[in-house]
Amino acid sequence: RRGAELEPSNAAQQVQWMGALAAAHRWTDLDATTTQLLGRPGMDAADLLMLRAHARQRLGRGSEAMADYDRALALGFGNNTLEQNARLIAADAALADGQPGRVQTLLKPLQGQAEPAVEARLRQALAAATRSVTPDPVVTPSLVTPKVVCVGSSYTPHCELWPGEMQADPGAASAEAAVRAYGKQSYAEAVTQARSAVDHAPGNVRYQLLYVRALKAGGKPLQALEAANGFLGQGKQEPEMLALRSELHRQLQQLAQAQADADAALADPRLSVVSEIDLRLPRDPERARAVFENAQQAGLLSQMSDTDAGYLAVRVGDDASAAQAFARASDKNELPPKALLDAGYVAGRLGQSDVSVGYFKRAIDAADDGQLTLTPQRLFETRREVADRSRSWGAIASVGYRGISPGGQGAGAAAGIGDSVQTGLELYWRPSGYRDGTYYELYGGGFQTLWSKGGGASGGETAQGMLGARIKPLRSANLVLSAERRVKIGSLSISDWLLRAGYSYTYGTDLRMDASSWNTAQVYAEAGRFIDTRRTYATFEAQLGRSFKLDSVDPRLVVFPHFVLGADHDSKLASGRRTASGAGVGVAVRYWFNEDRYRAPHSYFDVSLQYRARLGGDERGKGVFLRATLSY
Repeated sequence: RRGAELEPSNAAQQVQWMGALAAAHRWTDLDATTTQLLGRPGMDAADLLMLRAHARQRLGRGSEAMADYDRALALGFGNNTLEQNARLIAADAALADGQPGRVQTLLKPLQGQAEPAVEARLRQALAAATRSVTPDPVVTPSLVTPKVVCVGSSYTPHCELWPGEMQADPGAASAEAAVRAYGKQSYAEAVTQARSAVDHAPGNVRYQLLYVRALKAGGKPLQALEAANGFLGQGKQEPEMLALRSELHRQLQQLAQAQADADAALADPRLSVVSEIDLRLPRDPERARAVFENAQQAGLLSQMSDTDAGYLAVRVGDDASAAQAFARASDKNELPPKALLDAGYVAGRLGQSDVSVGYFKRAIDAADDGQLTLTPQRLFETRREVADRSRSWGAIASVGYRGISPGGQGAGAAAGIGDSVQTGLELYWRPSGYRDGTYYELYGGGFQTLWSKGGGASGGETAQGMLGARIKPLRSANLVLSAERRVKIGSLSISDWLLRAGYSYTYGTDLRMDASSWNTAQVYAEAGRFIDTRRTYATFEAQLGRSFKLDSVDPRLVVFPHFVLGADHDSKLASGRRTASGAGVGVAVRYWFNEDRYRAPHSYFDVSLQYRARLGGDERGKGVFLRATLSY
């Protein structure tokens, strides 16, 4: 200041003084003094206008500031370097003011010069002007104070304006630590680090969102909602925070508040594509799917990681796109272990059994290596997926006193044979594998009566062969339709066509790793029609009880005491005997075996003993029922 007062006509001295005021953040003094100096003749009006513009922007007078920048640029700066400096300073001001279009206009004369400083600002402007795909808003950079650089001697001083340097982000290190912890599902650590990032950079919206998301992921929705309310209460209605708060309200069953936030976020053009899709899904899934498809066709999803794009596709119900995205991530070795199971289920729903099994095996390896945390039960379920989806053939052998297992080889055997022992064997093959759970099988086998009370028919003369094909047409329901040829072997067997339809429901019939006992239910119903003999039959059996794992003997051994209800119908029997039903109690013992590292036990030997009291119809509905089944 002293130098400027001693040399009032020296423009460099005045600019140096104004630079000192700017460095000291004395914005009001800078505005007033530059205004006075601009009235003097011989002053460097362009530099002074640039400094006054900065002061006025700091004072919240944005439109006046932009006008000063434009006036300064119109006056010119004498050489290309100073011209570039001035345009970069004005561009920094426009970025801080949220005017990306103005940045592009200011820097247009400098394009094509391959200048890193110019290209960096143009990239920032493009990012700010482009709607984001991911819910990570572009953070408006802080306003950078330009530098006044003076050279020369006291006799020939010379001062120039240079762009200021962006200060290091004080919250960056904590934010990066929070992201790493979040990726490892260490949500408590993520919350701590994200809170630190917010404390170091209170105005950074990304850090605020990271903090709220960490709280939400860590199972603290009320604290997350309180934090979101606090950030939104600061006055700036950030659409991504509104979208996140909408999710929190919905999680807490505060549906009216959730919809209000969703509507406000959707009305903001800054809302990301991903957030729009997620907000529309609960009420308008078709429109959400359309937004996804439009973004996909426009190539916008390339801005996301392949893994994130895969999960987005899953949410809108596009398994084909999800599978492609997960495959791309896998090919690049970028698919994280925590996504392997989801990728496997997606491939499974598409019928890509081999691909699905590959993902599940990798998940098992990742769990063994400590890269993926799976509970013992979850690990077992994954091994069960591998076993089921990799099965292409099997064999079932059974023997039973007064009937063999429902749906077994002897289905449709004459119901009136009385007390007898029957045995059967079936081999089946799935030519196309498990697919998506809608598979078909070719099978063959036979059965015969080993013993019959009262000297009834038994032995080789009762041997009955069969060949058939069956299909499970529904993925979500265990409905099986069969067409079967009964082949005459013994003298008392038949040659006929049989059409069968069976439905089963099971709950808790598999092994469990997370419990020593659990509720179990099995229901099987079947109806069939012999074409040539015009005979119709139907069977039904329901079991309800509790399974107990005998860990002290063998963890694969399960005992199942239960209540049972059974019924059957045979149209060829005499009137009054065609239908029989009974109910009672029973106990079954099942031993599971045939497993390896990747596959859960997928074979078992089962013995069941029941006693039923007659409910109605023929006497065959009561008595003792004993069955043994080997499924391999």
